[in-house]
Amino acid sequence: MTNAELAWLGGGLGAILGLIGGIVGTYFSIKNSKKPKQRTFAIKMSVIGWAAILTVSLVAYILPDSYKMLAFIPIWIGLPFYILYWNRKQKELGSN
Repeated sequence: MTNAELAWLGGGLGAILGLIGGIVGTYFSIKNSKKPKQRTFAIKMSVIGWAAILTVSLVAYILPDSYKMLAFIPIWIGLPFYILYWNRKQKELGSN
């Protein structure tokens, strides 16, 4: 097996594992929502998160090789803010 084949195999397995983890995380975040406002928020944020991941993946697929990593910069910058917003909003909705 060549290095290129190993890279494709590793990348494919990593993508499948990440997809499964995202689906499981989305499922449990919606399932464990106690109140209707929490559940609505969890669904809305999950849709936004999946749309962002799909958009970045498509942009990375379309871009030439030398620019592929640039597609992930918004994720590296935005993900911490997205997580902090999610946590703060869940606390607010949980205390109502």
